[in-house]
Amino acid sequence: MENTLENKAKFFAQYWGQNVMMWNEADSNSHQKIGVSYMTKYGVSNRRLELKPLSSITDEDYKFIMNDKVMNPDLENGDPLFTFAIGGLRMSDLTTTDFLRSKGYALPWMGLSVEKLVEYGWIKLKED
Repeated sequence: MENTLENKAKFFAQYWGQNVMMWNEADSNSHQKIGVSYMTKYGVSNRRLELKPLSSITDEDYKFIMNDKVMNPDLENGDPLFTFAIGGLRMSDLTTTDFLRSKGYALPWMGLSVEKLVEYGWIKLKED
């Protein structure tokens, strides 16, 4: 996937309504909610999302995924989209992926790894 404003806007849309968007300038700690007014060409080109790495998943989020109805047992034997390093959590369930995005975790998108999203400047990972 190419590093274009259109693709970046599509990626941003997955985190709609969350306070994770920041100006690209360094040392900006002011987060903005992703919404209609910020999805202009100028807004998308001059901002990035600050997201949590999967390695920082909270015990509460991990337990919810493993114990609640987010994990689909029918997909347990299927090929996972990717494997999560903590506890071998398998990310083959799209509901699980959506849940993690709703909590502000950085996830691969459309064949782009988290590392590539960082390289493109679309995201910055929060430090622990």
